[in-house]
Amino acid sequence: MADTAREGSPTGFLFLAIVVHFFDALLRYGTTPIAIGSSPGSPGLWVLFFFLYGMLFVFANNNPVYRSMGKSLLGVSLIAYIWGPFWSIIPGYFPALKYVAALVILIAPFWLIVTFYATQSFPKLSMWYSLIWMFIVVFALFPNVQQFATEQGHPLPDSLSPGMVYQYGIEKLKDSGRNVVLYFSNAGKTIGEDVQRQLAIASGDYYTGKVDNAAKQKLGVYLENFHATDQMLYPSAPIDAVVTMKAETLDTELNIAVACDADGNVSASKVLPKNAFTVLTYDQYDIDCIWNKGVLGVGAHTLNFRSEFDFTTRAYLKSYLMDQDRLREYRRQNVDPLASIPDKNPVAVYTSGPVRIGMSLGKQPIPLGKNGDALQSWGVTVENSWEGKVLGITGLTLAVPKGIAINDPASIGAVLTTCDAVPEEERVTCDDTLVNVYALTADELQSPGYKNLTVKSLRIPLTITDPTKVLGKAPIGVQNFKASVQYRYLLERSLPVQVREEPK
Repeated sequence: MADTAREGSPTGFLFLAIVVHFFDALLRYGTTPIAIGSSPGSPGLWVLFFFLYGMLFVFANNNPVYRSMGKSLLGVSLIAYIWGPFWSIIPGYFPALKYVAALVILIAPFWLIVTFYATQSFPKLSMWYSLIWMFIVVFALFPNVQQFATEQGHPLPDSLSPGMVYQYGIEKLKDSGRNVVLYFSNAGKTIGEDVQRQLAIASGDYYTGKVDNAAKQKLGVYLENFHATDQMLYPSAPIDAVVTMKAETLDTELNIAVACDADGNVSASKVLPKNAFTVLTYDQYDIDCIWNKGVLGVGAHTLNFRSEFDFTTRAYLKSYLMDQDRLREYRRQNVDPLASIPDKNPVAVYTSGPVRIGMSLGKQPIPLGKNGDALQSWGVTVENSWEGKVLGITGLTLAVPKGIAINDPASIGAVLTTCDAVPEEERVTCDDTLVNVYALTADELQSPGYKNLTVKSLRIPLTITDPTKVLGKAPIGVQNFKASVQYRYLLERSLPVQVREEPK
C-alpha cells in the first residue's frame, strides 16, 4: 500500500504546476499582487504556455493519481490553461469581482484545487487550505478591512486586493506600522498620481500616530517640591527656595521663562541657573530663587515661583459617515452597519498637556446627504485641565475632510485658509488636497471668551460640498476631524515662610 502511495504521489507534478502558474501570472496575464486585471499577453506567450500546460497534461496523464480521471483530464488541462486569463479579464466587465479575481489568480491555481479536492491526495493539506481560504474570504468581508482600505484611499470594491487584507492584519498586529506607505495602485491612475496620493495618506496617518503617541506621554511643564533650603530663616542670611521643574515636548522646542517674587512685589535677587530654558525633548532642572540677606524682613512672607511657556494641543476625532438612504435601509431592517467594528463610538484623542480638547459629531455612523445639505454640527470644547492659567489663545485651527465645509465660518469667527495656517510642526502632515483648513481670526481670539480661558465650547455648522470625496466607493467613509490650539500658559507655586528675629 505504501509503495503504491509513493508511486502515485503527485507532489513533484504539483510543485511544477504551481511554478508554471505563477510564471504565467507574471508573463501572460500580467497579474501580480499590485496589478490585477491587465489584458492577457501577446500571442507568442499564449503559444509558449500552450506547450507548458501541454507538458503538464502529459506529466499528469503518466501519473496514476491523475490518469484515473480518464478523458476528463483533457478538460481539466484546458481549464488550467485559461484559468488565469479568465479571471484577469472578468474585472473589466464586472469590477465588483475584482477582489475575487485577485484571490483566485494569486492563491488558487487550478491544478492545486484539482489535486486537493478531486484526487484527495493530500487530505491534511486540503483541510488547512480550506481553512485558510475561509479565513481570507471572511476576514476580507469584515467592515473593519473595508474601512481600513477606505482610510488608506483605496475605493471599494475595485481595489480591495488580497494585499490590502494582509496589510490590515499586519497593521493590527503591529500598531506602530501605521506610518508605512501602502503602495497598491488603483486601475487607471498614473504612477505619479499614485505616489502623491500615497504620500498624502502617509502624512495623515503620521498625524494621527503622533497624536496617539503624545496622548500617552506626559507633555508640558511640571513643578515639584517647592521648598526652602533652611528650616529657620533670618534677615541676616540669604533666603533660598528651590523647585524642581520637569519639561517634555513632542516635536517642537519648548521655551520656558521663569521668575520668582516674594509677596507679589519683591523680586528674587537671583534665579539660578537661569531664568529662561529651551527644551528640545525632555529636561529636568532644580531652580533656586534667592533673596539676598536683608531683602525680606522679619514676619510672614509668601514666596512665589512662576513659569510661562507657549504650548500646542492637537486632537482628532475619527468618524464614520454613510449615505443617508443606505443608512435608513439598514435601520429599516434593524441592522447595525457598525456591528463588526470594535470602536463604534470613537472619542477625541488629544495630546497631553495643560489644555484638553473634546469633540463630538453625534451618533455614529453619521448620515451623509446630498451636495448642499447640512451635516450635523461639530462640537469642539477647549478646556483648561491644569491648575495654572491660560494667559491667551494665540491660534486655533480646524480641519475637516474634503467634501465637507464649515457653513458660514464667520459665525464662529473663522476664515477658510490653507495648511500654512496650522502650527509649523504639523505642516508636513497637512495636505490642502485632502482637508479644508479654517483658522480663528486674531480679533476673535482677543474676544472675552478666550481671555483667561477656563472652558470654551464651539458648535461648528457643517455642510456637504461633495459626498463622493467623503465616501468614495465605500459603503462607509472613515474620516478624521482635526483641531489644534496654541496658547500661552502660566504655572505658579507658592510657599508660605516665616522670617524670624535674630537669636540673642
